Amino acid sequence: MTTNRYGDMLREFYDGMKNDNLSSVRMDEIQRVFNELSAREDKYKSWLRQQDNKIGFENLALPFEPIYSNVLEQDTTSLVIPVAGNYHHLMIMGQARGNDPANQYVGGYLQFNADTSALNTNYSFVGVYGDSSMGGGPFFSAPTYRLYFTSMTAALTAASYSGQFVVFIPHYTSNYYKTMLALTTHRAGAVDSVSFLSGRWLDTSPINTVNIVVSSGMIEKGSLFSVYGIF
Repeated sequence: MTTNRYGDMLREFYDGMKNDNLSSVRMDEIQRVFNELSAREDKYKSWLRQQDNKIGFENLALPFEPIYSNVLEQDTTSLVIPVAGNYHHLMIMGQARGNDPANQYVGGYLQFNADTSALNTNYSFVGVYGDSSMGGGPFFSAPTYRLYFTSMTAALTAASYSGQFVVFIPHYTSNYYKTMLALTTHRAGAVDSVSFLSGRWLDTSPINTVNIVVSSGMIEKGSLFSVYGIF
């Protein structure tokens, strides 16, 4: 005995037509079901992307959404990324390289809402650092006018290397001071390193823009930055 509802209905419809004894009520019910199936199929087709016949991201009920994602087509001194206020948390991920010809790496920093407050005013961070030359690394702390979130491998290190980072900013629209948590790795010369960072922005305003800058030189083309909103 089949458990396929639509298969059963089709078989019954066929048998009824052969015997000419299918009631008008049953016909109406079958018509209604077929109409529902047709409407569902039309809606499903509207979800599909024409280029690859896959469901578009905007039609998926996921706990996060992409806000920004871009591979740089040219060197740039900074990126200003607008952030909508309809999420709970922010995540920034990427892989980047600096083009400063005088350094093995450059620092990557975050500023919020175009806030470039004077030194020691609104931004501070702490972190633990280690590299392949010394094993465990020192703890460091710095008050700044921006948040250090990564080091980007730069021109004096072989061209195939870059810096990688994952940054989490919880509750970015709250009326509390904002906190950043980051994991970052990079290579300088022949040394690989990793850092765990925590930073704070002493402002109760919701974050509406994220500005990414470097300590010197520029961010090299081919670098990737992605920002996600988490519900």
